[in-house]
Amino acid sequence: MNQDKHAFLCNRLEWNLPATETHEGIPLGNGTFGALIWGGGQRLRITINRADYWDHRGGMAFTEQATYENLKRWLAEGNERQIREVFEVNNLSGPGEPPEPTRLPMGRVDIELPAGCEIVSGGLHMADGRAQIDLSGQGMVYAVIVPDQPVLALSLTGLENGQINTIMCPAQSAEVAEHFRQYGFPEREVFDEGDFAGWVQECPGELAMCVGCLRAEADGNAEVFITSVYGKLPQQAIQKAREVLEEAAQARYDHLARQTAAWWHQWWDQTAVITLPDRDLELLYYLGIYKLAGLSPPGSPAATLQGPWVEGYRLPPWSGDYHFNVNVQECYWPAFAANHPETLMPLVQLLARWRPKLHEYAARFAGIEDGLQLPHAVDDRCTCMGGFWTGTVDHANTAWTGQLLWLYYQYTADINFLRETAYPFLKSVMRVYEVMLEDTSGCDNVRPRNYRLRLVCHWRRNPTHHLRRRPQGSESPVRGGARAAGPECHRLVLRQSNP
Repeated sequence: MNQDKHAFLCNRLEWNLPATETHEGIPLGNGTFGALIWGGGQRLRITINRADYWDHRGGMAFTEQATYENLKRWLAEGNERQIREVFEVNNLSGPGEPPEPTRLPMGRVDIELPAGCEIVSGGLHMADGRAQIDLSGQGMVYAVIVPDQPVLALSLTGLENGQINTIMCPAQSAEVAEHFRQYGFPEREVFDEGDFAGWVQECPGELAMCVGCLRAEADGNAEVFITSVYGKLPQQAIQKAREVLEEAAQARYDHLARQTAAWWHQWWDQTAVITLPDRDLELLYYLGIYKLAGLSPPGSPAATLQGPWVEGYRLPPWSGDYHFNVNVQECYWPAFAANHPETLMPLVQLLARWRPKLHEYAARFAGIEDGLQLPHAVDDRCTCMGGFWTGTVDHANTAWTGQLLWLYYQYTADINFLRETAYPFLKSVMRVYEVMLEDTSGCDNVRPRNYRLRLVCHWRRNPTHHLRRRPQGSESPVRGGARAAGPECHRLVLRQSNP
């Protein structure tokens, strides 16, 4: 990496350690696997998770009653009870199943340091994706998450393997334990085979998840490797964890750290340079782009509410799901100006897999076969979460998502992407809006008639308030979507299709 290009990255970013809360930890991640490193005293705590760790049970399906015409009629009648029954009830949840899908907490691996050795301070080397924990005396802990592998590698310099203990801490708070008991999770299986230890957690209908931890030693220094993998059966998951960790231990920390640094140097070489007179503002930019790299690099799951960083002491708020009003979009807004449009690809690929379900939602709600509709909250299989009817039917979710595709084209000038991905998506978004539009006979606002209700919801009295004229300088989702899918986009597609 050219350090003159990003002077801000030349120094270690000091972190507030010791730390007593999970989300005060130093974040490491590769989009799929993430860790938060925190703790104090003789206990180094490492909270881990995977962005694809889900319980997919429950959720809401659009029934035959879930139509726009019915919604308008019930709004006019003031029939809020019927609206909530049709657009909020989680009708996919069977007996003994949770009401909606959710990301799951995983837990921690703690490293117990020897007597007289305590955490003093720490920092993050963003330039090469490396955390550093300073210990009293001559000790030091370095940690990296390897790109494209669910592996956290740690080197404890000045400490031998026999001087440390690794303690397995599966998610087991009262809240998590009650949720697991209530919804039929088998008891976790904790194993300890000396230097190799961990646990397996099964979930009904899902692959078994194994957290594995392997202690080793290289050149007199202790090394610890941690992973999380899946298997059809618990023993298969354990065996896979063992293989992944033995391969990592054979490579050794130094090699994995160099591999990780090379990835990060390439990342920063591509990143747009921003220099600001205010260091705090500059920190917001660089730390934000650092987290984007750990959230949604190509080949990883698309950005959820918390990415690979989910706490182990509770179920993640809002299920840690995909919120499209407009949380997902906010994750990707910095990608374009920072010169990392490739980070949008996980979302583009996810939308492609969801396309049949998005057509199904539009067919149910709008009564058309060529539309796309995206509820505000879904899991990674596009199952609707329910529970918030105004979000479920708010088509702005789809328009805001389409705007990301348009921005990708604007920043990359990739005409094939425009023709094959962005334009078809935007056109299908606008088809649903066409169904919702009504002739207002000269009125400035494009909207159906005003419904005189006292519903407490963000739609106010009008189920398409996002179609209205906005204050100067702002733009509604439908106007933005229409602009993106409008004549300019259409002419570009036709011109390239018929040179």
